[in-house]
Amino acid sequence: MEDIDCEQSRRVVKKYKQGKLAKKKREKLEAHVSQCPDCRQYFQEYRLNSGKGIKEWLAKTTPRFWGMVMIGCLCLAAAAFAFGGVDKVAGWWKSMRMPTEDSVAEIEQYGIGNEVHVSQRDEDVEVTITHVIADDLQTFVYYEVEDHAENRLLRLDYSQPPRVNSEKGVFDIGRSHGQLVNGLKDGDQQPEGKYRGRITLAPIKEDSAVFDLQINMLREVSAEDLADSNDPYPYGGPHSAEPALDGEWEFTIEADKEEIIEKPVDVEADIEGNRIVIDQVRIAPTGTLVDYKYEPGPDGSDRFFYFDRLIGEEKTYQREDLGLVYAEEQHRDSQWVHSQAMFDSMYRAPEESLQLGVARLEEYITTDESFPIDPDKEEPQSFSFKGTEISITDINIDGETSLTIKEGWDKDREFERVQYDIRTEPESVSVSQEEKDGILVDEEGNKFDPNQVQTWDEMEKLRYFPLENTYTLSGNGSKEVKPIELRISSYQKTYFPAETISFDL
Repeated sequence: MEDIDCEQSRRVVKKYKQGKLAKKKREKLEAHVSQCPDCRQYFQEYRLNSGKGIKEWLAKTTPRFWGMVMIGCLCLAAAAFAFGGVDKVAGWWKSMRMPTEDSVAEIEQYGIGNEVHVSQRDEDVEVTITHVIADDLQTFVYYEVEDHAENRLLRLDYSQPPRVNSEKGVFDIGRSHGQLVNGLKDGDQQPEGKYRGRITLAPIKEDSAVFDLQINMLREVSAEDLADSNDPYPYGGPHSAEPALDGEWEFTIEADKEEIIEKPVDVEADIEGNRIVIDQVRIAPTGTLVDYKYEPGPDGSDRFFYFDRLIGEEKTYQREDLGLVYAEEQHRDSQWVHSQAMFDSMYRAPEESLQLGVARLEEYITTDESFPIDPDKEEPQSFSFKGTEISITDINIDGETSLTIKEGWDKDREFERVQYDIRTEPESVSVSQEEKDGILVDEEGNKFDPNQVQTWDEMEKLRYFPLENTYTLSGNGSKEVKPIELRISSYQKTYFPAETISFDL
């Protein structure tokens, strides 16, 4: 590692004072400061002005601690009141300058030293970058928008994400599928008259980084929309139909990477007859990542486990899907399929015992069943698969070849989606599919109105059954293709397990 200069040393002063610098970088920093009077003075001023001792002490305390302190203070105040010392108590209480509930909650969420609070104002709209949290998984930039003129709630327009500019090599793009902006999310708590949100960026490579963030478009959102469903919209997803607001809000942001706590786990469980092992839990400032593996099904069939929550002794941590672009792809070895699930962060107050909740298990089961098709035969042509009648109708080979497949449904139907392969003579070169009908069904097998679905949590407890699909097949050049066989190669089956997986850290 090369020697660091004055600019680099001042970027990491906060992390140095917190004792979070890697050994080699700490040694380089100390060597530079010992030889540079300007940096030595800068470090001394930082120590005096930043309240180092208090901040480090606050970082080690928890809301439970502050609750005990508050109770003690109230008891003392009550005693003083009883003995006539009201004026003294009032002066003492004022001098205590106790942290507020909001300030303690902010420390618990963001930690010490991650505050930014840099604002830019264009016309009457002010955008503030409030906090930045970085680790090896991702980088979170928290922002706040206040409309001083019309009191609108304005957030980033999700079709026009912010622009991020930095020197080459600042962000670890390779670990985020080549994307720099990985997600946008509404804040969990929305103060009156302001909007709060979060921008997720790729992880930074070094211990600290500086980059520019440029916002050029905001869009109005209603308080009702945020209250009805605070499930975040994905990057590039749908947005409000309200008019967009153009402007220029530009920021230079410094981020210091925090360390990740890695907890090895080796716990095996059985979920609906499937063997699964929890390998490791990574507790990071931006989230809690659970690494797990499971045995693949026979004949190449696959599974998908949707773990929706981590239940701790203090709180429940919800799944976080729309921030991180996973640092590791799902991969297989000779025995296992390796995967991971991300949840809210517990970094500021790690739990010792957890339960992993399973909301949904999808099985993709391979099969090999074929049924003949005769375009000249009277329609519909029907057959049975897993006790459900499937019909082929509307066969057309005049010009483009097309056919429609209809599937029956009742509460006992054993599968949701089916993978169809249509054989033709001569062989078709392309196949397109148009889904025309289907139904949503709840856990008990009752039909569910799609217009009533409000949140991702509700959607995860529903199953979708296609009922009618039309397939269009094209041949090579002017040759018409004739369907001769329908093959089913796999089907999907969904479970809603009641089990949880318990383990200690």
